[in-house]
Amino acid sequence: MLPRQLPGLRLEKIAPPLILLAGILTPTGLQAQVGGLLLFPYRVALIVLLPFLLLQMVRRGTRFNAVDWLILFLGGWTIVSMMANSGILPGIEDGGRTALDILVSYFIGRVYFAHPDQWRRFLSVSFLPICVVGAILLIESVTHRFIVTALFPLHFVPDQQLRMGLMRGLSVFPHQILAGMFFASLFPLYYFAFRGTKGNGHRATVGLFALFAVSSAAILSFLVALALAIYVFVSRLTLKRLDWRPIVILGILALLALQFGADGGAMRWIVRNLTLDPQTGYFRILIWDFGSASALAHPWLGIGNESYERPVWMLTDSIDNYWLFLAMRFGMPAALAATAAVFCTIALANRARRALLPFDPARADVFVGLIISLFCFWLLVWTVALWDNVLSWFYLLLGVTVGMSATVISEIAAVQSRARRTAAPPPATLPSNKAR
Repeated sequence: MLPRQLPGLRLEKIAPPLILLAGILTPTGLQAQVGGLLLFPYRVALIVLLPFLLLQMVRRGTRFNAVDWLILFLGGWTIVSMMANSGILPGIEDGGRTALDILVSYFIGRVYFAHPDQWRRFLSVSFLPICVVGAILLIESVTHRFIVTALFPLHFVPDQQLRMGLMRGLSVFPHQILAGMFFASLFPLYYFAFRGTKGNGHRATVGLFALFAVSSAAILSFLVALALAIYVFVSRLTLKRLDWRPIVILGILALLALQFGADGGAMRWIVRNLTLDPQTGYFRILIWDFGSASALAHPWLGIGNESYERPVWMLTDSIDNYWLFLAMRFGMPAALAATAAVFCTIALANRARRALLPFDPARADVFVGLIISLFCFWLLVWTVALWDNVLSWFYLLLGVTVGMSATVISEIAAVQSRARRTAAPPPATLPSNKAR
């Protein structure tokens, strides 16, 4: 159990991220439209928090690192590409919505989290409301009846689909896929943040709520996270340390084998074999074929809000692949910047984990959970889209990881520098837990 009074853990220090999470967990049906801007609850939170975020960044003198610049580029490029495709004012409006969701969500996590204990406190405080949202998802799935959308209707309500005797629950989310992805991301976060802490290990079970969205992407995400957690245990048991290299090499070899050995390549094999509904898998393959052709035909600025070329019998122009969506809507630079940001963040987090490990192995595990959660997000959104509140959640996680990693690396470098100057061994614990 963490000490109750630890410097930098006052609740007001992480109030803005908690307010954003409250918006993420508020029913999406509670929305209003002002001009061309749909004001979802999470987006209202972003707008309200923006001036406080900017003030905090000025006070702290936030210095941008490589990931920050990639995210800033992504946000700026969405506006530029939409202006090129739709005109100046419509482009600013359409691109600005996406830029707002990405940039403000990311920098709230980046600025307000500087220490693993702050992240633990955030997860602790948010555990109960997350469980309430998950319980609603479970009840909807078992009773075959939407609860939240009956009270707060959505503009578009997904079908009441049954799979394996369960209805695909929605809870507060606009789509079952988003509900499942959100809860699947929580399992590694809670497990590694509280692993070994007395009375807190059960919190990781919150990830099981993902199963009641009955989404192949969510179930696969949960299973991948579970497999990686088992790998962490086995690696430490056999190698006496966590080494990602064997599983990275194995993953690359498996991907190459699928790409050159499977019918249609790796992407087709994944979509064809790892979906619960063969029909949706077939359409995802078609989306990939025609969507990637569109992205290659408009590599720099994408097609904006235009519909991509496809057979007339493909009635919907939805894009069930977030990376493909970025490339099609905003151009290849946007997709490459977002992908690079994820992998640079994972590398930065692993560097922070290794730096913190000799000082505090338990707190170093916080970064393991973030690495696994971000990787699962990156992997699974090859088969699904990200939008609205779960898009905000994803970029919040990205910012949290970068903020804590940068601070921990900086603090430990300072400790080691002082130790070298005094020719004394470094202390056994970090000198301060204060948030910068």
